[in-house]
Amino acid sequence: MADSAFKTQVSKDEDANAVTNQLFVQLTDGTTGVTVTGGKLDVNATVTPENVYVDDSAFVVGTDQVGATGFLADETTPDSVDEGDIGIARMTLTRIQLATIDDGAGNRLDIDASGFITSNINGTVVVSATALDIRAIVHTTDSIALGDGTGVLVDVLDSTIDALYVAITNGTNTLAPNADGSINVVISGSSGTKVHDYATATPGAGASANNDYTVVGTTFELTRVEWAGSGKMKVEVQVGPVAGLVTKAVGFSDKDGKDYIEFNPVLVVPVTGTGTVRVIMTNRQGAAVDVYSTIMGNDIA
Repeated sequence: MADSAFKTQVSKDEDANAVTNQLFVQLTDGTTGVTVTGGKLDVNATVTPENVYVDDSAFVVGTDQVGATGFLADETTPDSVDEGDIGIARMTLTRIQLATIDDGAGNRLDIDASGFITSNINGTVVVSATALDIRAIVHTTDSIALGDGTGVLVDVLDSTIDALYVAITNGTNTLAPNADGSINVVISGSSGTKVHDYATATPGAGASANNDYTVVGTTFELTRVEWAGSGKMKVEVQVGPVAGLVTKAVGFSDKDGKDYIEFNPVLVVPVTGTGTVRVIMTNRQGAAVDVYSTIMGNDIA
């Protein structure tokens, strides 16, 4: 129908073929008419979009829809939010999510970009894994206790002591147990073959007699020299290679006397150069007397 038939009611002008000849209509539900503001239609609508849920509502697996989640690439300094605000989670530059686990009581686990826990662990953390990779344990800084909370190395299932396989080493040599479970030990310090080397002689007036002990192992530890005589005597203790003995102690005794010299710390005599301990027993009585001496110590293999 041409606009001219209703030109005073519905047509902008009388030219029905003009592009700008707009047709004016009114939309209404019979009670309220539709309004336009600024050339735009005013709409009052109730929209229920998919994958948007009311707080604390149920979710039906396999039926309800979910949306993809985005993360902020931030490996260094995360921005803070205020209490009650929402925020975006963080990830590494390779899209690995970063997380901090906190129980709200100050106990937390910080996981870095490499996937390692970096902060101290307070409280109790239970780990269950079939293949757990951790960094190398350093003996100067790390400590691990295995047990049931009461004793160390106790099986919590049957309360028996379980075997712990360890390598004992000084960085160069490793302790190797024998097939029967025993170990070979090189004893040092106060241990070794106990030595009580006794000698007696009857030198004339002013004469001397020697009590020599030759080192058998690698080292001799001289701890004590005892002597006695039926008359006055002098005792001189020498140690070192047999070709170059050095005096270390001198003692005297009266007639029918007994005395000793004790070395603390021990006097070490290496076997090098035919290591020897010599006690020179000199008669100072003016007549022949009986003299006695005993060399005591440990011969280390």
